[in-house]
Amino acid sequence: MPLKIAAMRRAVQAVHGCEAEHLQSTLVQEVQEGHTLWSGQVEIFRLSGHHAADRAYVWAQWEEGEERYISVLNLPPISSAREAVLTTLVRTV
Repeated sequence: MPLKIAAMRRAVQAVHGCEAEHLQSTLVQEVQEGHTLWSGQVEIFRLSGHHAADRAYVWAQWEEGEERYISVLNLPPISSAREAVLTTLVRTV
């Protein structure tokens, strides 16, 4: 397992208090009116032992010179990596 994915896995486990298994990587690109709002790789983890969610969507983001991991749980209305990214874009606008 690549180091970054292993670090993301540990972060998911620590934040959400459950086991996490990496399932896949997917590219998400959000474009509106010809402008790229966000483009990047999202890691999808299967969760076991979480009280409500079965998956987490995780990606890296640079803020103030530091890399942070953003984690969004697969809970309604979120059911895909794209929706997870869109949710965080809406919060930052």
